[in-house]
Amino acid sequence: MKNSKNTGIPKRLTKSEKKGKGAGEAKPRDMYEPTLFAYISVGLIAAAAAVAGGMILSGRIIVSIVLAGAILPYAIKEFRESYRASRKRKVEKQFLEAMQLVLSDVSAGNTVEQAFVNLYEQYENGDSMKIDLIAVDILQINRNAKMNYSFYDELQIFALKTKSEDIISCAKAISIAGCKGGDMVYIIRNALANMRIKQETDDEVQRTLAMPKYNLRIITVMPFALVLLMRAVSRDYIETLYRSKVGSIVVAAAAAVIFLAWIFGNKISSVKL
Repeated sequence: MKNSKNTGIPKRLTKSEKKGKGAGEAKPRDMYEPTLFAYISVGLIAAAAAVAGGMILSGRIIVSIVLAGAILPYAIKEFRESYRASRKRKVEKQFLEAMQLVLSDVSAGNTVEQAFVNLYEQYENGDSMKIDLIAVDILQINRNAKMNYSFYDELQIFALKTKSEDIISCAKAISIAGCKGGDMVYIIRNALANMRIKQETDDEVQRTLAMPKYNLRIITVMPFALVLLMRAVSRDYIETLYRSKVGSIVVAAAAAVIFLAWIFGNKISSVKL
C-alpha cells in the first residue's frame, strides 16, 4: 500500500473540494447540516409560537404576522448553530470512543489500517459502540485504502470534513507517525488524552449553563403567561391595551424588549471552547 509523503493537505483533496465542491459531485456531504425536514419543523414551530405570542400581546393577526416575520430568521439561525455545535460535540465523542478501540488494537500489535477494519466490523456486528455518525466515513476510509489510496490521506480527508481541530490534530499526528515512523501507541494515547480533557471541560461548561438556559426560557414565557392571566382575571382592564393607540405602542415596545432580551440571553449563555 502506498503512503503519501505529504502529511499536510492530502493530495486527493482537490482545490474544488477545499472550497466546498467535490470532484464528482456538486457539493460534498456536510455531516453537521440539519435536514430540510428539521428546518421546516423548526420554522413551523417558531412561526406558530410567534403568532400565538403576538395574538396574546396585541390581539391583532397583522401584528402577529409581523412578529413572526421578525423572529423566524433568527430562530432558524439559532437552531442551525445549536444543531451544528451539538452534532460536532457528538462526532468528537464518537471519534474518541472509536480511537480508544483502535488504540487497543494497535497496542495488541495490529496496524492502524487493520484496527480501522476491525473497528467497522465490530460496529456492523452490533457491538455497543456509539459511532453511527462516523461509521459511513470509517467504511469509506477502509474502502479507499483497499483501492490503493493512502490510508493516512483518507484519514486526514475525513478529519478535515469534521472541521474539528482535535480530530484534525489527531489525524495529522497519526499520519506523521505512520509515514515517517514513531511510537504509534504513544502518539494515539497522548492525542486521545488531550481530547478527553477538552471534552470533559466542555461537558462541565454545558452542565453549568443548563440552568441559566432553562431560566431564560421561563423568563421569556412569563410575560405572555401574565397577560393571559390578566385576561382571565380582569378582561376589561387588559382590553385597553388593544383598543387605544397608546396601548398598541406599549405592546409593540414590550414585544421588542422581550425579543431583544431573548437574543441577548442566548448570546450570554452561549460559550464555545
